[in-house]
Amino acid sequence: MFTFLDPRVWLLALALAGVSGGLGYLKGRSDGHKLGSAEVQQRWDAVEAKRREVAAKAEQESRATERKLQEKANAAIATANQRAIRSRAAADAARTELDGLRVQLATIGTRDSGSTEATCKAPDDRTSTVAALLGECASTLEDMARKADGHARDSLTLHDAWPN
Repeated sequence: MFTFLDPRVWLLALALAGVSGGLGYLKGRSDGHKLGSAEVQQRWDAVEAKRREVAAKAEQESRATERKLQEKANAAIATANQRAIRSRAAADAARTELDGLRVQLATIGTRDSGSTEATCKAPDDRTSTVAALLGECASTLEDMARKADGHARDSLTLHDAWPN
């Protein structure tokens, strides 16, 4: 019985209780840390999932916008091709009309020159001068019209394809 009052026994019991309590404290602390890190990981995963969702939505919207712009550009190109076809047809019609005028001037110049009477050469000279002048004007105007039509087609194509 007296051994129960021995201070060494009490110190040993106190040391064992301290070690047991310390180990329990450390175990609780490490479990709490694990719980905290799991919570942080869960929050991180939620934020990352939200970020991926926003990025996927933004990518879909970007592709839809790009698709609309490409469709608009393709429609503008198709319209420009139709304009070019109409422009070429109009240029061909103008060229045909110009060739008809040249033939008429040539016919007028040769009609009077075949006569046996002594006629004045001034109308014949004027006719050839008018024909030469018409030819120069026609070629200059044709070149200018071709350039103007090209610029107009390009301008309209860019206007039609421009995003609003």
